[in-house]
Amino acid sequence: MSASRFRSTEAVDEGGEARLRLLDLENMVFMVVNKANALIFLALIALVYHLGEWRPGQSKGAGFDEMMDVSVADWDKEVVGSRKPVLVFFHSPASAACQQIYPVLSDVHETFRGQLKVARVDLDANASLAMRHRIDGVPSLVVFQNGLLAETLGHEDAVSFNGLKGKLIAYCGDS
Repeated sequence: MSASRFRSTEAVDEGGEARLRLLDLENMVFMVVNKANALIFLALIALVYHLGEWRPGQSKGAGFDEMMDVSVADWDKEVVGSRKPVLVFFHSPASAACQQIYPVLSDVHETFRGQLKVARVDLDANASLAMRHRIDGVPSLVVFQNGLLAETLGHEDAVSFNGLKGKLIAYCGDS
């Protein structure tokens, strides 16, 4: 090994030069392996994202986007004045617990279409509705029937479709 390649570094003996080269080679291999692993990881994320299996911050369902957003302005018309029972989902878009329930609500929306309204209330934008109905945290699911609060459902009811369906059948019949 020639010392000419290491003239910019401190002068070292022949054994030290060999060790320095070995360290450089190890560092280069380490960097290449890390870059390769990073590229593989990014490629997997891109593939999963492209296939629709995962979206950062969102795991909704097809029916979730069709659900009605209710605000203070249209609360009386959409919930109180509804002829159908209304399942109101008080949520915060940033809440991981709320995001966990999105697919279940999507299934409920699809299953009870025409028998039950499913409405979303963003508590970040409609805090007065939370105060009016004594909602102290998210996610909260409340059933309204004939304009009145009929039942507040627990988080344990919402995390499984069958649990939620069992509660809702009483309000709108078997589906």
